[in-house]
Amino acid sequence: MACIQWGIVLTVAMTCRLVIGQTNLLQNPSFEDDLNGVWFSNGFQMERITTDVLHGHYSILCSSRDRDIDGPLQKNVEFIKGRHYVFEGYVKLLSDVSGKPWQIVKAAVQSTLPDNTVKSYNIAFRSFCSTSHGWIHLKGDIEAPQLDVTDTKLVLRGPDAGTDFLVDNLTFYEVPENPNWRKEADVNIETHRKSNVVISVNLPEGVPAAEVDVEIALKRHWFAFGSLLRDYMVNEEAYSELLKLAYYLFDWATIQSYKWKFNKGNPPDTNPDFSRAVDATNILLENGMKVRGHSVFWNVKKNVPDWVKALDTSNLRPALFRHLNYMINLGRGKLQHWDLQNEHIAGHYYEETLNDPGITKELHVYARSLNDSAALYMNEFQCITSGAQTEQYHDIAMEFLNEGIPLDGLGIQGHTKDFVRPGPTAMWRRIDRLAETGLQIMMTEFDLGWPDKIERADWFEDAIRAFYGHPAMSGVILWDFWNETIAADHELVEGLELNEVGQRWACLVKKEWTTNQTFNLGDTGNTISLRGFQGDYVITVRRNKSPVQKSWFSLRTKDKTVALDVTASTVPLNSPPAEHDYVPQCISHRAARSLGTGSTSATQSTLTCRTVFSSTSGTGENDTTSVSCDADELMTGCSSYHTKWTRNGEKLEMNPTTGKMQCTAYNGRDSTNGVKAYARCCKVAGLTCDYRTAGPSFPFDGAMAEASCSSGYLALGCSTYSAYPDSDGVRPDDTTSSCLGQSGAPAFTDPGQKSGVHVYSACCQASAGLECRVEKSTETALTSGKNKWVACPSGYVMTGCNAFADSGKAAGARVLLSNGIEKCKAYLGADLPSGSTGVTAYATCCKV
Repeated sequence: MACIQWGIVLTVAMTCRLVIGQTNLLQNPSFEDDLNGVWFSNGFQMERITTDVLHGHYSILCSSRDRDIDGPLQKNVEFIKGRHYVFEGYVKLLSDVSGKPWQIVKAAVQSTLPDNTVKSYNIAFRSFCSTSHGWIHLKGDIEAPQLDVTDTKLVLRGPDAGTDFLVDNLTFYEVPENPNWRKEADVNIETHRKSNVVISVNLPEGVPAAEVDVEIALKRHWFAFGSLLRDYMVNEEAYSELLKLAYYLFDWATIQSYKWKFNKGNPPDTNPDFSRAVDATNILLENGMKVRGHSVFWNVKKNVPDWVKALDTSNLRPALFRHLNYMINLGRGKLQHWDLQNEHIAGHYYEETLNDPGITKELHVYARSLNDSAALYMNEFQCITSGAQTEQYHDIAMEFLNEGIPLDGLGIQGHTKDFVRPGPTAMWRRIDRLAETGLQIMMTEFDLGWPDKIERADWFEDAIRAFYGHPAMSGVILWDFWNETIAADHELVEGLELNEVGQRWACLVKKEWTTNQTFNLGDTGNTISLRGFQGDYVITVRRNKSPVQKSWFSLRTKDKTVALDVTASTVPLNSPPAEHDYVPQCISHRAARSLGTGSTSATQSTLTCRTVFSSTSGTGENDTTSVSCDADELMTGCSSYHTKWTRNGEKLEMNPTTGKMQCTAYNGRDSTNGVKAYARCCKVAGLTCDYRTAGPSFPFDGAMAEASCSSGYLALGCSTYSAYPDSDGVRPDDTTSSCLGQSGAPAFTDPGQKSGVHVYSACCQASAGLECRVEKSTETALTSGKNKWVACPSGYVMTGCNAFADSGKAAGARVLLSNGIEKCKAYLGADLPSGSTGVTAYATCCKV
């Protein structure tokens, strides 16, 4: 099953494809040269032969093997921290094992970790292999761990001890990360996860259009965003608050206590009891959730119930079909999916016990004959977040489809490996391969562990974006989310609080990827058009701001027209309380890090600062201009100014030549003139600064990125940059312990041209200690060119100056001297409509 015999013509074509544009990192990969010093046997017999060859003139014969781990090995193979590698090769078994229908072949990399432990990572894995398959194509891929490993070996393993086998035509090469994957994901999301809807409104006679508002709000995604929920979390009142949080975060749930081993019946064979799973399912359904049943069977021996393992073969087969019939009927009308066979590649208990390679296929056929609406899934390990089994999973699925075996979807377990980042480029390659089957693909068990919560949140966010951004994916289900029921450093929720990872999930699912718009019929007339995320929507009609009517519609992959007959009633509805928002403000610390440090040689006891500014940049998009401080000064503030809002902002950047920080201003698109950079340069005895950055923020209006200072440091100045002019500006927090940059609404309609904001903090301390405060102005008027200013109180010196505007369109900020007073001036760069907020000037004021 699923071991494919490859013809010579196809093999040669594949070999040519690999050579072009790829560097094979293995020496003597086709064994055309002597093996000595390149390939090692670790004690078994290994020799070159010419009698059975796939490519070139030689293959190698491995014989006299005492262990299943015996196989050819090459030392000192490249395996660099965080990079992505692909392996391909061919193996031919020369004997089978009596009484065993299949064997396993695999390739692995084995490395020494920094703590001197040795770790082995499977890179390619195939089961169901026998002599009847001839030359077996072994292919897989892997990301190297985020560790500086040494002494990496590539090894072939797997066939049982005593089995002779041949090896030929090996390749091992690096695949670089696609730097544009995020933009491509955003384009895919806009294209494949949204559809157009037109609301055709019928307004009763005598009802003024200006009195009627129509709110269109997404309530449930069509894409499955979900998590494993333990049945006791759902069934027991003690977890009610946690369950409310789960309802906020997720639209789908997996109930795993449908597994055979969770049968509480006594006796289990004639009196099965899965009531806890069913009770939890019923409660979830009542609350609008969709549920997956996990799983009818689990093909790994240790997870087969003991009483089932005690059955002889004559009783095992009917027991399987009885159990399948019972479970399908148990979940009838309740479950969206059944994982019918769990880990079919990793284990083959039922096939091997019954000596029947087709038993899983028979079970799928029987399940479909029971006429249940739940989709039939396999659920497999290591196929997207790592690639050791992707090829075999593809081949098994195609074998099922080609033979007419019912199979609706491929479930993917995503239990990531320690120290391994699930790279978007690598995962997309694997999804592409599985998508060739045409089946639904769902990440069914995703969890990610890493002790650094910020870095883990970055990896997690990238993975979720990659899943949602691939059009072949139908959902992502987390394998639990609560710190009390999941492994340490994997959780999203601690107690009842969302950590950084949980906030990233909520900000994606509930904020960035949602649709909630309100239209006044006095502005739109009787036709409302919008493009929204696919899912289930509620329409709320308000008369003079009071809700008087609600209706529902579903938006799928096809555009839709909805007829809305507005009621003439003015009686307010008794609406339920609004959903509690667990993340009212999305504040990301993505990629938080230090850009470098600086110190001053000044010995003066008083803090002094001055403003320096650059020349004007060019008028092109991303044209830059920079300014630096003198050798005995440190840059504490960096801002930019433009006569209009078309600027991308400014960055704190370390000059590689001078080793000093510089303030660089970036011009924006469609600008008729350039931008200037303004820096505050300060000195006092013992002044040291750590320049911090974070970002980008989420790319929607109001999302923030925060660059926090370490204990003992204060944020003396803030800066913000957006790849497109999407920024609302930046401000210090009230305690001057961090800087907060805020994203505005995307300036351009192209989904690949939204960026969020990067934020920068000059985090400083001084020998005598610093005391800092924030002063802010009132808002400007809403006319382009208007400005507001603020000064520091007596005894304080201005170290930073920023512009911030919730409605966007700020032209920047700068420090100017007027009548002997330093003023932080913030400018509005465009006319804003009524109801908007103008620009506010923020000054950071410090003293020692």
